[in-house]
Amino acid sequence: MVEGATDPPIRRLRASDAGEMAELDREVFGKDAWPPDMFDNQFLLPWVTCLGIDARELDPEQPPDRLAACGVITCGVESDLMTIAVREPWRRRGLATALLSALLAEAERQGAEVCFLEVRAADRGAQALYRRAGFTEVGIRRGYYGDDDGLLMRRQFGKRPHT
Repeated sequence: MVEGATDPPIRRLRASDAGEMAELDREVFGKDAWPPDMFDNQFLLPWVTCLGIDARELDPEQPPDRLAACGVITCGVESDLMTIAVREPWRRRGLATALLSALLAEAERQGAEVCFLEVRAADRGAQALYRRAGFTEVGIRRGYYGDDDGLLMRRQFGKRPHT
């Protein structure tokens, strides 16, 4: 995306995208990546929403099935932001913000009253993203990531995020 460009199209992902989602997750999160079958399983659960941004929307030279970013959220009265991943070439361009906004809107549309997430205690960039979206820290999960604590964050729906 270039400065001044509009947000890239976000699409609902399909079961056929699970392999690409797993590859993206491995690339972004390394040893913390989900097992590949976790992505397959998300498409079996009617309360889970998976959204993504196609790399080709950002660069016409990219393969048609490559994802630049993806996110997963459970939708229910209590929703859980499971993951957001953005490939290195497209970081710091607003993709995570756009995906987070779309995922939260979908959860709220489906009746969510609150959303929770865990984020690495050392990941200040992700924490800032979540705070801008209205999340607040509500606890610490010691050793959640093995080599790092997880901050538990919460966002109440119906309240506007601080900007």
